[in-house]
Amino acid sequence: MRRLEDEDWWPELEAVANHHSLLELCKRFDVDPPALVAAMRRTGVRRDMTRRREPSRKPRASAPKPKRAPKPKRVRASAIDEYGYLAGTVPDRVVAELAGVSVQGVRYWRTARGIARHVSPPTAIGGPLHHEAEALLRRIEREGGVSDERQRDLEVRLGQAALRLLAAGGVLPM
Repeated sequence: MRRLEDEDWWPELEAVANHHSLLELCKRFDVDPPALVAAMRRTGVRRDMTRRREPSRKPRASAPKPKRAPKPKRVRASAIDEYGYLAGTVPDRVVAELAGVSVQGVRYWRTARGIARHVSPPTAIGGPLHHEAEALLRRIEREGGVSDERQRDLEVRLGQAALRLLAAGGVLPM
């Protein structure tokens, strides 16, 4: 296979290398761009990138095209829309059950609209203080044979949790 620089048209390519783009040269001399670049490197042909070539395309029209107004975003109706007023006031699970969708779907819908998640008050059944008190009761029942000191420690912690729960207006789990 002959090298590109050995072809008859090579001197012509060297003469016009700075006047045409690489793609135009490849089309004009019917060669692949990587092969042409490799041959130019081997022979030391450098293209002057600062010199502007004459445009080979049609000149652009002087008047720019008017810009179109952006299309309005299409808002799809959602099964959650009907129960959207509840989002953030009740757990996502409740809204999901009412709308017949997944909890993840409600979470996505809520966050897309900037609605904060629902936080149960600490006194509610299922709230943090209620869970703490329940956990301590289960631990005391489970560790029935612990030392007196350990039993007292668990009872004190349970009493403190119960006081916090009652002070916040909650109900003790029994």
